[in-house]
Amino acid sequence: MSTYSPNPYLTGGTAGTEVSSTYEGRHVTLLESLLTHPYHSDGLVDKGDPVVCGDMVGVAMNSASAATDYIVIDTEGIWRLTVYGTCYDGTSNGADSAVVQGEQIYINTTTALLSKDSDVARQRPFGWALGPVEAGKFIVIAVKVHGDVSNHRPELGGGYIGGAIQIDVSAISDLGRSDPAWIRGYVTSSTLIEADEELQGLFIRVNNSTAADVGSITGGQF
Repeated sequence: MSTYSPNPYLTGGTAGTEVSSTYEGRHVTLLESLLTHPYHSDGLVDKGDPVVCGDMVGVAMNSASAATDYIVIDTEGIWRLTVYGTCYDGTSNGADSAVVQGEQIYINTTTALLSKDSDVARQRPFGWALGPVEAGKFIVIAVKVHGDVSNHRPELGGGYIGGAIQIDVSAISDLGRSDPAWIRGYVTSSTLIEADEELQGLFIRVNNSTAADVGSITGGQF
């Protein structure tokens, strides 16, 4: 006798069997406890909330009454959502910046706040703005929802930011590659650069050594 489960993605079954054909799979069903969504006093997702789960983004199509509920998420479509007029400026707070139609919108992986803050450490692509937002303001606008992992993919500890590649060089032992795009390095470890060492810009390349106390970071290679 089979037992009903609200989880449509249970492991097993017959290979090649279609799980869902709703709008070509744009609707997915996820456990509430896996979702990051805007704050509510009950701690649970509400219908119409922007949500993120890993790299998957969308809008909740039903509200939860418990963390064990399964929520239908629409991963596409055009929705009226609250967007904050801020952008990435190298800090965790961002900077006030107006949003114009056609600009990419990101969702914060901790707060589910929507803005054009593109910091790869805490944001995921959510879609595109179809209306304007004043700098520093929270405004409800139409947003075309579409997660775009290809435009924000992590590579060597970083990802694409506005067409440039951002790499956390402190998390990489051997960069070992050249890239025609601009590489912006940033340091999160105070011990990355030891005494008598230098960090120089333009093209940054990390050279590894088998000796733990030997290494160099050089720039300006042509």
